[in-house]
Amino acid sequence: MVENALWNETPNIFVAFLDIMGFRDRIFRNSHADVRKMLDLLRPTIEGIKIKAENKLKYQRELKQKINVVGNTFSTTYPVSFSDSIILFTSDDTDNSVFDIVINTAIILATALSNKIPMKGAIAFGEMTVDKDKSLYFGKPLIDAYELHQELKMYGLVLHHTAQTHFEQLRNNNKSSLASAIESLLWDYHVPLEFGAITHKCLDWTFFCEDPINCISKLYGEVSGKPRKYVDNTLEFVNWLDEEKKKFEKKKAKDILI
Repeated sequence: MVENALWNETPNIFVAFLDIMGFRDRIFRNSHADVRKMLDLLRPTIEGIKIKAENKLKYQRELKQKINVVGNTFSTTYPVSFSDSIILFTSDDTDNSVFDIVINTAIILATALSNKIPMKGAIAFGEMTVDKDKSLYFGKPLIDAYELHQELKMYGLVLHHTAQTHFEQLRNNNKSSLASAIESLLWDYHVPLEFGAITHKCLDWTFFCEDPINCISKLYGEVSGKPRKYVDNTLEFVNWLDEEKKKFEKKKAKDILI
């Protein structure tokens, strides 16, 4: 690994794989310029995450040179995009990294769906080689995240069991406000997968979306037939999540009064 990377010191990391749905059809149906405009809608969000990560890497190097710091001082998430796919890698396996990748993937999803760009994905955990200078990216969590996202039949993101297990270990060892914040964005849901509805931790991207029901409803104007099932399933999740949040707030208010 090169010296400007943090990932060489902690090979076990979180990996998110995000994919734009129907990209091949867009390539054939729309002009090249229109597809470029669509991708440019996501660019500021992805570039913002990348700049933040690079600034942390730069500061980390300077700190190590000045006071000989050992190990990672800052957790961060680095995005890599190619064609219709966006992959995010954390720098370590701490709760700060969980928070970083959960927040960043939620923001990307909210940005995409707000701009009528259908997207789905998954987060996994494990040993991963990330050498951005050599464009070398390989490891089991990348495959795990990719394969789980392939099964997903709605727009959004789910946790692979490797990510969920490690997060739960972090939560049990550190009952901080950060762990609570992460947990508030992850909900147990009967996720529509290829072979039926199966319970997984599902990401609440709607927190960063002004009107998620309207955003998803607009996607009905983009597809017909089989792809519309994704819109149905996503709208069902958004409505379910809205109801669950109302129940939670009602219970919290009742507990305060009691």
